[in-house]
Amino acid sequence: MARLVFKSADDAVALMETDARSSIFVGGQRLRLEYDALPGPPAWGGGSGGGGEQQQQRQQGPAQDWVCDMCNAMNFARRFECYHCHTARPANARLVDINPNEPSPVLKVAGLEPSTG
Repeated sequence: MARLVFKSADDAVALMETDARSSIFVGGQRLRLEYDALPGPPAWGGGSGGGGEQQQQRQQGPAQDWVCDMCNAMNFARRFECYHCHTARPANARLVDINPNEPSPVLKVAGLEPSTG
């Protein structure tokens, strides 16, 4: 599986609403596209020490991607500041909704065969 990440949900919608969506082929296989979100890092990792942040993530569940309040850029869950405008992630950041039926700036690509070359 692969993911395509667009600058905005509108850009992803533009592709999803065209006929081109159903005519993308790689290696003779037609690709299937659907809305998705990038996965965040695991809620807790291996290793020793525990750490305050890992303890907090265990209590809150898996980390989620978030949206910057200043520039509306979507950021990976692992980021503590916006990749685009460098604004610090607020404590109550808007989280990216994960609903495959709703537009998002991320498209999941299915139908790819693993490369054996």
